[in-house]
Amino acid sequence: MRRLALFIALAFVLAAPAWGFVAPITRDANLDGDPGTERILVRPHRPTDAQDDFERTQVRVRDTCPPGTVDRRIAPIHDNLERLRLRRVDRRPGAEIFLVLRDGARGVLGEARLVAWRPDPAACRREKALFVYDSDRHTATPRGGTGDISFFNARFTDREDRFDGPEILVDERFLRRGDPPFAGSIRKLTFWRYHLGRDRYVRYDARVIRSGR
Repeated sequence: MRRLALFIALAFVLAAPAWGFVAPITRDANLDGDPGTERILVRPHRPTDAQDDFERTQVRVRDTCPPGTVDRRIAPIHDNLERLRLRRVDRRPGAEIFLVLRDGARGVLGEARLVAWRPDPAACRREKALFVYDSDRHTATPRGGTGDISFFNARFTDREDRFDGPEILVDERFLRRGDPPFAGSIRKLTFWRYHLGRDRYVRYDARVIRSGR
């Protein structure tokens, strides 16, 4: 999977500008139900202090509580942020943060993550991932697939009334032998729901759709 991601980046490096950090984002929201609000910060990240370094993207949360300010990165660093949404998911007070982060010259790969902001005895507050999808560790390859994907997307959905809270739909495009590298002909839809007992999202259904060639 990582070989495919590297191929995608190299194939487009001369044809298009690097798909990196665009502009800072600052959002205030109540993430933990206390009287104050927390600050969500989308900021550039450079591996070193060199000005010619490629800027990538980090997402942080800043909170104030005894004995001082907490400022934590809540997701791995990626090239860019495609989506940031706030949703109430679990039964705890406060909103959760849903992120879709992209990598590569065309931004077709990356990860989706749903993060809660929880009390922590050692650090006052700390991020907790309720859902993580990483294209480098995609779901099981459908029959006939090569093991690589050409694209993914993730979003909230309300497919089943029997589940409390929003579900998450992951849409993956798997490559078959002979497919163009950026047009997988096997589409896999995976549905996830929040499980209160496990305090995380669990997969409950999947569908595979095969297009003709």
